[in-house]
Amino acid sequence: MQVREIIQRLKNEGKTVFFSSHELGEVETVCDRVVPSSTRRTQGVGRVSDLVAQHHANLEKAFLDIIGYQT
Repeated sequence: MQVREIIQRLKNEGKTVFFSSHELGEVETVCDRVVPSSTRRTQGVGRVSDLVAQHHANLEKAFLDIIGYQT
């Protein structure tokens, strides 16, 4: 919760925070924009809301679609 509060305060101050995590639920909670990557390669960039809408799913499913993960 403290990290979320710090990120939100910095965001409200107009600052950019780079937040790297494999916990996509947390990313979806605290981030406005994301840069999905796989094997150290950028696969795209966009607003969380746009990616979720474009892939008709939550951020985890959108990420898997973007990196081409086949189930």
